Amino acid sequence: MLNKNFTCCFTGHRKISAANQLLLRGKIKTAVLSLIEKGYTDFVAGGALGFDTIAAEVVLSLKEDHPEIKLIIVAPYADQALEWELNSQVTYHRIIEAADQYICLSQQYNADCMKKRNRYMVEMSSVCISYCTRPRSGAAQTIGLARENGLEIIELSKQ
Repeated sequence: MLNKNFTCCFTGHRKISAANQLLLRGKIKTAVLSLIEKGYTDFVAGGALGFDTIAAEVVLSLKEDHPEIKLIIVAPYADQALEWELNSQVTYHRIIEAADQYICLSQQYNADCMKKRNRYMVEMSSVCISYCTRPRSGAAQTIGLARENGLEIIELSKQ
């Protein structure tokens, strides 16, 4: 059972330039290490392309030095990666295999599955690490939901 007080979720854009991906890895690592120092152990990602994938890979890379941390993937539906490019599918399945827990909220895609996934992650967390550069986006909606639920927001696009 996760302790909400020591759980952090991630939200961010799917499309991120190669230059920003490298920069974001460092920012995510710094933010996650800071939370680990505060006792955070559980890190929740939605398994999407872009920011979610980068965040999951960073958490997995830190597990060797911090075996107490866990990566939880919350997928909105079972075949989320089915139409992705092959290398992205391989990365997705590698992350799922390495994750400590995989939660799949629906067997099939439906119009609300992404919002349900985002709400699920927010409701299980006390901190949200985000990367949002567009005010009209799923990431922006998730940040708004996180604020409504009293989560601390660590916005990496402003650092």
